[in-house]
Amino acid sequence: MKFLLCFLVVTALCIAATLAKSECEKQRKRALKAKEKWVPECTESGEFKPLQCKQDGSECKCMRPDGTHIKEFSSKIKSCACHAHLDRVRAKFGRMVGVYKPQCEEDGTYKRTQCHGSIGSCWCVDEKGQKTNKTDC
Repeated sequence: MKFLLCFLVVTALCIAATLAKSECEKQRKRALKAKEKWVPECTESGEFKPLQCKQDGSECKCMRPDGTHIKEFSSKIKSCACHAHLDRVRAKFGRMVGVYKPQCEEDGTYKRTQCHGSIGSCWCVDEKGQKTNKTDC
């Protein structure tokens, strides 16, 4: 009898865990039902994807995995790579002097020339923000 009770409890917990939806998945379901202009895009693990665009593609915004905003909707945003990188640096170091902070274009991509103001050094980067060997950006 105890075995059966334990089995039922474990089964119920497994079913509850399977049915539990993340905040992104809940918002997505509501938006689809209401036929809203923006339907959240979620990762496989249920977090918000960084780049979120309206259904018609007219505007996009950048979000943290928990759904809080990094950048609001704009017709200029095409990527969140740089904005998300800068957001992580600010979250970790705040306004600490001497910390490199990536410079972003309005569209969310990295400026091709990155500079570390504290040490007076500049370099070229690719679309992922990685340093390249180029000397003319």
